[in-house]
Amino acid sequence: MQKKLDEFAPVELRSDITHLSTREIQMLPYLFDAAQIMDDLFWLQAFGSKEEFLDTITDKATFEFALVNYGPWERLNDNKPFIGCIPRHGQSYTGGGHVFTYRNHSETIHIKR
Repeated sequence: MQKKLDEFAPVELRSDITHLSTREIQMLPYLFDAAQIMDDLFWLQAFGSKEEFLDTITDKATFEFALVNYGPWERLNDNKPFIGCIPRHGQSYTGGGHVFTYRNHSETIHIKR
């Protein structure tokens, strides 16, 4: 698994924000929060419960590889599972105000941000 993980390289993203106004800079934390919500939604949409899945992984390289791929399927290898044989199932969600509702086949989860 480490060999597969080594195919990816961490990248630090930087941006010059000196041209932004004070109000635009004050807005950045909200954009980062929105990005985190979008990331959480993608996990739910692509797999389901991120925490439940990751809690089952004991190998560090496999854990990191699962994070890179947002689940147990190798995205750059025709979505083949790299952890056992896990069936694919999509998730859906609806959002209203600051409360997000995630729905899958068996549960509904409400998260207030």
